[in-house]
Amino acid sequence: MPEYLQEYFTKNNVDTVGNYSGATSSGDINLEKIAELNPDLTIMNIRHEKVYEQLKSISPRVMLSDDMGFVNWKGCFQQPGEWFGKEEIVDNWLENYDAKATELAAKVKEVVGDETFAVIKANSVYFGSYYVYRTGGPGELIFEAMNLPPSGGIPKDVWGEVVDAEYFSRIDADHIFFFSDDGKVGDRMNSPTWQSLKAVKNENIYYGVNNVQYDMAYTPNGKLIYMEKMANAIINHANVE
Repeated sequence: MPEYLQEYFTKNNVDTVGNYSGATSSGDINLEKIAELNPDLTIMNIRHEKVYEQLKSISPRVMLSDDMGFVNWKGCFQQPGEWFGKEEIVDNWLENYDAKATELAAKVKEVVGDETFAVIKANSVYFGSYYVYRTGGPGELIFEAMNLPPSGGIPKDVWGEVVDAEYFSRIDADHIFFFSDDGKVGDRMNSPTWQSLKAVKNENIYYGVNNVQYDMAYTPNGKLIYMEKMANAIINHANVE
């Protein structure tokens, strides 16, 4: 559980009833725990549609219609606002989010100008493959929210692409965010392809840990926190230089 969410959950007496992994028929949702809580309403993500009928005997339930919430997160955020007549609260939050993104982008551009970016993640499951992000997770924060320029080799109009290490030769970014399970490049850092990258030569690499960006870069409040962390990483690095 991300620390920022755990603090909120503890303060507001929120119980955790599971998570999504797809490993089980119930999607790792504890139906017994939900029954114990005796909810008046259950709001579900489409990823848990396998237990939709099972929840019928516990409470009325509604399903979020967007099945790609990690990309179209604003739609998932707005839908409950419409259900409960809280559209103004959601709209105000999103306006503040966009204003913060604009503010952070301006600060970044003050120190790096129009230099380009890439966001890469080492695949935790298949060794030797990588994700090059565009609209997914931390890529959305860099390229969509802060509107920083992508380098050559960055995919367009998709959340990202799965590539092998040789693909790195197509990326000519001035700055690279690189995520892995341990926050390191590993053996790949010794390869000629990696060493030839502009960002590597200029030491403009920002390392992150996979589980941290997973916990923060896919939810509204988490995005706001993580976007500021990413922007500050660029700004502080430039100021040290």
